[in-house]
Amino acid sequence: MSTTAITTAYSLLGERVAVRCNGQRLAAWLNEALTPELEVCGPDRRSGQPPVTVEIAAEPWHQMEGTDTVGRAVCFALDQKVAALPVRRASDRTWIQDDHFAVVYELGPRSVKISGFGDRGRMGPAALRVIRELTLAQVAARRSAMVELHAAALMVAGRVALLVGPKGAGKTTTLVRLAAGGRAELVANDRLLVVASGQDGWSAQGVPTLVNVRRPTLARFAHLFGVLPPVDHVIDRTLAELRTRADQNVDESAEHSDLALSPAQLAYVLGARRSGGGPLGAVVAVRVDEHQRAFRCRSLNSAEARAVIDANRFGVTTHPRPATVFETMVGHSPSAPPERVLDSLAREVPVLELTVGSEFLRDPAVAEAVLDALAVVR
Repeated sequence: MSTTAITTAYSLLGERVAVRCNGQRLAAWLNEALTPELEVCGPDRRSGQPPVTVEIAAEPWHQMEGTDTVGRAVCFALDQKVAALPVRRASDRTWIQDDHFAVVYELGPRSVKISGFGDRGRMGPAALRVIRELTLAQVAARRSAMVELHAAALMVAGRVALLVGPKGAGKTTTLVRLAAGGRAELVANDRLLVVASGQDGWSAQGVPTLVNVRRPTLARFAHLFGVLPPVDHVIDRTLAELRTRADQNVDESAEHSDLALSPAQLAYVLGARRSGGGPLGAVVAVRVDEHQRAFRCRSLNSAEARAVIDANRFGVTTHPRPATVFETMVGHSPSAPPERVLDSLAREVPVLELTVGSEFLRDPAVAEAVLDALAVVR
């Protein structure tokens, strides 16, 4: 049965990627996962180079005769590592093999074609990563007054509060507790851009990222994550599919291993609205301490603030690093933000230290009190 090809342009801070896929279901999954962090937009009318395009193939990829692995290529710059994937070549064609999602990427001068291994390809999550990297690379190539942070984020009283901290500090736990009340909007779960906005100060822009929820968080908030049906690869499902299955079978006592979700699925679990970003209100260094009863919040001085920002720059442990294939495609060479930008951010934006305790984890009223405190920070 034939499927209908659907082309959609997505934009991050004005930089576009055109995406072509076959079938309404995959198009719906991408729209749910990518927006509102990316905007759906019209064609790019600017003169110059052709738009960057991503094609998600309808037909699976089959290894051609004489295909050889010829090395590895840097593809994805993650927070704590750089992912280099095998490169395969046959005749004049080159593919990059991504075993994690069972897909291959065929690169053109300004295009990427994604094909699955037979019927095993995880096309939606793979496409999300490629689209994100291409839009980010274009933004970074054109903006210098910008910092990418490893952070979760919420919109509270019209301003964005960033939640930062090392792995295991409790960012996701704090995000879930604060967003689950429905008062705060979900902006980001892992990474975002902080951009100097001239006289308007600083703004925060969410970046669509797959969510990894660890087992302790799943156990602590089983009453929330229990709405997800017990199906394999939850992340591959559209929201409509999850709601249909959840109506049939909900088990709040089910035990889970670490769980991968799309941003839309996380918002569905929390019953939270989503926001692409907005004016930056505060950077909040989070720590969960169950020996603390409710919560404690204090403002940091400029030196402490700068240390927090430096420690939570996205990918800070991998710099300097080579350009990824997607950055090379759009002519971007990665570099650290200028010192003056980091100094200005630490000086001009409130940076707080927030320690949350056992009552915060159990009592929604304490979470509301934390939101009250964040709402008045200026």
